[in-house]
Amino acid sequence: ISILLFSLTIASQEINTKLINEFKLNADNFIGIDDFENIYFIKNNTLFKKSNGQLLSYSNTQLGNITSIDITNPLKILIFYKDFNTILLLDNNLNTLTKPINFTLENVSQNISLVVNAPNNNIWLFSQDDTRLSLWNYQTRKVKFTTQPLALNFKNFKANFLISNYKTVWISSNDIVIKLNEFGVILNSFTIEGINNFFYFNNNIIYQKNNKLY
Repeated sequence: ISILLFSLTIASQEINTKLINEFKLNADNFIGIDDFENIYFIKNNTLFKKSNGQLLSYSNTQLGNITSIDITNPLKILIFYKDFNTILLLDNNLNTLTKPINFTLENVSQNISLVVNAPNNNIWLFSQDDTRLSLWNYQTRKVKFTTQPLALNFKNFKANFLISNYKTVWISSNDIVIKLNEFGVILNSFTIEGINNFFYFNNNIIYQKNNKLY
């Protein structure tokens, strides 16, 4: 795993990178590093958090394989099990903040395919069944609002990635990125073909394509 320091050269509109650190990691999936430099990864379907030499872990064999983990808020880690249409929240010690929340039993009838954290006890949910993005409150167990189907504006839209910085949310397929505000209104979109992954960093979108960062 390599950690890169990105700096934007405004005059030339080029991003210069410099390797500042690297380390070995025995993991199946690298999740990321939070603002406190804690390292998160998955090994044998178990979430691990490496912090100051201490190794914490969480696993739940009853919910199948981990689909995604959002560490945007290290005090409210969101873990998603797509096969069971279920999420739960963990604290900074990987203790459960909530019992498993099964959307099949909630007022959210769709099969959820992507989830990320949102402010004020909300969670962004995306269902590929109807290509709608919803803002759902996990305390009131209610949907605050739902967008129009994204497929109305973007034909055959199949989302692969969803990220949020709380005020803004981006959702991406393999060839297009859609930007929405906190009320689910589409602000703009741009086409990038062959996206393997993408990240929000310092008011920029960094995306992975053909094993390179752009």
